Amino acid sequence: MLSFMKSAVMFCVLSVLSLSNLRLQADPLDHWAKRDSGVASSIACVVHQGGQFIAVGAIGSTFNSDDGVNWVHTYNSGTGSFLYGITYTNGLFVAVGDNGAVQTSKDGTNWIVRPSQTANYLSGVCSGRGTFVAVGEIGTIIFSTNGTRWSVAASGTSNALWSVAYGAGRFAAVGQNGLLLSSTNGSVWEPEISGTTNTLSGVAFANGLFVAGGDHGTLLTSADAQTWVTRVSAAGDSDLYGVGFGNGFFVLAGEDGAIVTSREGEYWTARPSGITSQLLAVTYGNGQFVAVGPSGTILQSEALVGPQLALTKSAAGVPQLTFQGQPGSSYDLQISSDCRTWTTVTNLTQTNASGFWQDPSPMTDHRFYRAVVQ
Repeated sequence: MLSFMKSAVMFCVLSVLSLSNLRLQADPLDHWAKRDSGVASSIACVVHQGGQFIAVGAIGSTFNSDDGVNWVHTYNSGTGSFLYGITYTNGLFVAVGDNGAVQTSKDGTNWIVRPSQTANYLSGVCSGRGTFVAVGEIGTIIFSTNGTRWSVAASGTSNALWSVAYGAGRFAAVGQNGLLLSSTNGSVWEPEISGTTNTLSGVAFANGLFVAGGDHGTLLTSADAQTWVTRVSAAGDSDLYGVGFGNGFFVLAGEDGAIVTSREGEYWTARPSGITSQLLAVTYGNGQFVAVGPSGTILQSEALVGPQLALTKSAAGVPQLTFQGQPGSSYDLQISSDCRTWTTVTNLTQTNASGFWQDPSPMTDHRFYRAVVQ
């Protein structure tokens, strides 16, 4: 049960005497709502920075939203080219797309066209170590220290590159036929072994881990962009395109509305998106994930701003509450017999991604528990 009181977010479960009939809160990643983009054309990528979601897509379209619910669509990017990728760092948005298109903006609304030194399409862009890197067709890689002046890097391949990310001191680029490249500076690249010949379409770095997704449910992880491990994605044969991270969850989105999630990147869970069309990208902001795709598709998850609770019975036979959430978060743990009058029994500060608390008091016929975010 999710309810609101005095702006505190509360998550509640019910305990009964036998602990055989538990009512758990709805998992927000199992609930996605469609949002109106105002267009029927493709939306290819989305980011969240500076308190706003910004997406890009066909015909140079840009989309802005403060809450992920209400979107403003414009053609103010300065190009009619399809924009495939967008990133943000140090007060600057950079979007890339067809015909070597590179646009920059300080506010996500007003855009300036930049010369990219290539006419090849650019499908992904990221930033790290003070450098922007964009990748695209025929192994195209360009890099810039300011987003204004760009140089071409030698990739050593003619295969298409679809996505690029930075973390752990390295850039990682992924692409056609399982192609994987890495670089420490964005200008000199070396091939890595992916262990697959399936095309890799998306890659991101978060929480100390690179996660890459690709055709036929291919999913790889790496701590250093050099050694990669194949994971079972739970996506079946659906292609995976976009990777996002937030509130302790990795989220991959792809073909046929596929959405899979994981906390640690090793074990993955399939989620119902409610749609059967493609999802090309996903990001996290304001406590929620937003995914985008063709035909103006925008999906938004329910909020993940509090702990995920589960109720079990300990070895001693007493109620045990297990919670998962962001380390450092603090909660008031409260109990009630009627879900109307609540009593705080303890205060918890989460030191790890998961923890537990056992109820030391005698059981009544039934008892509700909730965690109130401080």
